[in-house]
Amino acid sequence: RPDIPGIEHTITSDEAFHLPTLPHRIVLLGGGYIATEFAGIFHGLNAQVHQIYRGELFLKGFDVDCRRVLADEMRRLGIDLRFNVDISRIEQSKTGFRVHLSDGSSLPCDLVMGALGRRPNTDGLGLDAAGVDCSPTGAVIVNDQFESKQAGIYAIGDVIDTPQLTPVALAQGT
Repeated sequence: RPDIPGIEHTITSDEAFHLPTLPHRIVLLGGGYIATEFAGIFHGLNAQVHQIYRGELFLKGFDVDCRRVLADEMRRLGIDLRFNVDISRIEQSKTGFRVHLSDGSSLPCDLVMGALGRRPNTDGLGLDAAGVDCSPTGAVIVNDQFESKQAGIYAIGDVIDTPQLTPVALAQGT
């Protein structure tokens, strides 16, 4: 989680499936596949959804025309998309939370979900001792055949620097 005041009030996609009740007003932080997917899920469950992304348009790396059409359609359905804005802080209030944004606006909500990416869980695996190089974020560095610089040691999925999506990992494994 990024170093933002109040970030401890957020949940991740891990907790989203275990909520005791459905929140009415949700702020989603992030512009990747998971944040966008959950914006649609929560909206489909009749929640008021705000998705915040610091970039110009969400789903970086996907086809730009598809991204634009999706943004237009989500807005048409009533999802509040806010691009080119960042989170300044999150405060707990009497009725839930208030998310303050870098443009000076703020949003009251019942739930704040952060979908801002994940770090590969490679700490403590002894990769250094095995001669495997990792990036500064902990991702195993591999070639186009998913082999590390150490012959015979391969890595796929969420521990390498590719989109962290199940279908991507499945294709890599195949």
